[in-house]
Amino acid sequence: MSFLLKRLSEFSSLIEKTVFSTKKKDILFWQAQEKIHGILSESIRLKRKIFVVGNGGSSGIASHHVVDLVNVVKAPAFALSDSNLITCMGNDYGYPLIFSKPLENLAHQGDILIAISSSGQSQNILEACKVMKQKSGVVVTLSGFKEDNPLRSAGDLNIWTGIDDYGLVESAHFFILHTFIDAWAQKITMQQSQTAEVSQG
Repeated sequence: MSFLLKRLSEFSSLIEKTVFSTKKKDILFWQAQEKIHGILSESIRLKRKIFVVGNGGSSGIASHHVVDLVNVVKAPAFALSDSNLITCMGNDYGYPLIFSKPLENLAHQGDILIAISSSGQSQNILEACKVMKQKSGVVVTLSGFKEDNPLRSAGDLNIWTGIDDYGLVESAHFFILHTFIDAWAQKITMQQSQTAEVSQG
């Protein structure tokens, strides 16, 4: 019971332990949400693609987020987690390049990469970020553990949860990404409601 209570307490403070930042400064959660909203709106308007990558549990989060992006945001989003693709890239180029090699062919200027790694140390995730920068794309990172992990400073928007616990970091990432989607859906619903009121008036 004590472990469960401790876990519940830790979960309740996850967002307090999460830092949102751009290349220049720390920002608040709502400012990060507005930045994400702007990135998504721009991607839809210009028909840009969104790629989401992660390993292990983070790969599951990536795949789920792609479902939400396609279903709720109506954005062209893709998880680079197909087993045939990964094993081919790993066999031909090595595991550190399983995401970056496909991005070399699939990504174009202005496309978006959402890179998820609890440790922020995964070489294949970092290589994917490098390729997206070379393509002049937008990079959003989600990491945890050490404050100075290399992924934390690799994006245009960086989300870092300062807890040394895989389960809690993954839970935080999942919650934050879901919150971004839910905020998007709420905003679209409000806009549609306002448009309907104007047309009826």
